[in-house]
Amino acid sequence: GNRLNTAGQSHKGKAGAFTIDSLLKLNQAKAFDKKTTFLQYIVLVVLRNNELLIRFKADLPTVIKAEKIYWDQCVSDLEEVENQLENVRRIALHQARIESGSTIGTKKSGVDDSDSMSEASMSLEEE
Repeated sequence: GNRLNTAGQSHKGKAGAFTIDSLLKLNQAKAFDKKTTFLQYIVLVVLRNNELLIRFKADLPTVIKAEKIYWDQCVSDLEEVENQLENVRRIALHQARIESGSTIGTKKSGVDDSDSMSEASMSLEEE
């Protein structure tokens, strides 16, 4: 990848990305010795540096399943779960204060005590 991206002196000669179709041509392009294909060279380098990468075929079923997952939806779902967990924490904290006889949840000067629950916060160490 770095060799492809550093071709030439100018930005014009550098590759910003490559297509899947261009990967198919790796088996046709010859490496520096004019005998070995570029694909064979890549395999040799991978074998030399990390033999486990050659077993990528076992990971392909997982990749195909992951293709159907929408990242934005995962992030949105995670944020919703985090918000719900925070609400549960606040409710539990508020309930614990009421049961312990704390005065945080009482009405003061006509202010509704439901607002005091959202204003009251406590660090994890205090909880």
